Amino acid sequence: MANELDQPTEPAPSHAAAWWAFGFAVWTLLALMSVLQAAMYLGYVGEPIRWGFLVGVRMLDWYTCALFLPALVWLARRFPLGGPDTLRNVAVQLTTPMLFVVLKYALLLPIEHRLGRPESLTLTGVLAANAVTELMIFWAASAAIHGVEFYRRLRARERQALILEQRLTRARLDALTAQIRPHFLFNTLNSITTLIRRDPEGAERMVMQLADLLSATLRSPEEQEISLREEMDLLDSYLSIMQVRFGSRLSVERDVSASVTDALVPAFILQPLVENALEHGIARRPGPGRITIAASRNNGSLELTVGDDGPGIDDAASSPGNGIGLANTRKRLAELYSGRASLTIRSRTGEGTDVHIAIPFRATSYAARDKTVV
Repeated sequence: MANELDQPTEPAPSHAAAWWAFGFAVWTLLALMSVLQAAMYLGYVGEPIRWGFLVGVRMLDWYTCALFLPALVWLARRFPLGGPDTLRNVAVQLTTPMLFVVLKYALLLPIEHRLGRPESLTLTGVLAANAVTELMIFWAASAAIHGVEFYRRLRARERQALILEQRLTRARLDALTAQIRPHFLFNTLNSITTLIRRDPEGAERMVMQLADLLSATLRSPEEQEISLREEMDLLDSYLSIMQVRFGSRLSVERDVSASVTDALVPAFILQPLVENALEHGIARRPGPGRITIAASRNNGSLELTVGDDGPGIDDAASSPGNGIGLANTRKRLAELYSGRASLTIRSRTGEGTDVHIAIPFRATSYAARDKTVV
């Protein structure tokens, strides 16, 4: 299937029509100015102004030039300026309009004879009187067309660069996501393994819940952002698995404002943070422990916090490059929000750790629709 970069760089039909309409308007304006100039001259020398004849001849003069505009556009695209063939292309652009001038008057002169021009006016005489001026007009039109074509090619390159940048970003995000999920799967399977002998029924429940969670996470693999409501549903599925592992040792507190449940968040962004809280907090705590999950809106930002009341982590463990979960989360935020997101860690020895994320607040489309209806 063809992708965006395989598409031709021709302008869209609506844009092409707009350019042709603009060119026709400019050409008509020049023709009317020519009529006005001729009328002023005739008035100055005391000659009668035959408006019908004057308008007909002058408009024909300019519109027969306009007949060659498609050919000039073709020349500009077929022989563009710039690149290794510039000298050859310049020569083509300068000499071809000479042929257009001859063809124009070969077409125009018989029509002007019918409008009242003297039959003694020959093609050679008309060319002698007007060829240089007409050639300059064609060159000016060609220069304008080259300007439009240069602008069009520049915009096409910008669009292609944007598409490439988006694809590169998507590839990096997919790679980061692909790295997180096997890591999460390995840790979960490891937890199941520890339960097989001690609690076979619990291990079986974890396997079934893991299958449901994997089905949910793989359902829409191309989505990089989902609603916070969907993210919380995925997180609840993961926590139900961990609840089997930790039993009464684990309690979870949620403080998620109803006003932010339709906000967009990176898919699978909370699970690695909760996993870290479980492994470095609850699992290392001798007694029962608590995980806290909070989400709220602060002006234009969505703030997410995952905390635990474990023993805390040292500076080395909390460094940006330590651990797949935190490192990948930082990279995903950087790719998705280009410096408009932050991740901070606050750890208190013996009191626990909080991981705080702030991202731009954006509601899902259906949330926006619901608010509009209300």
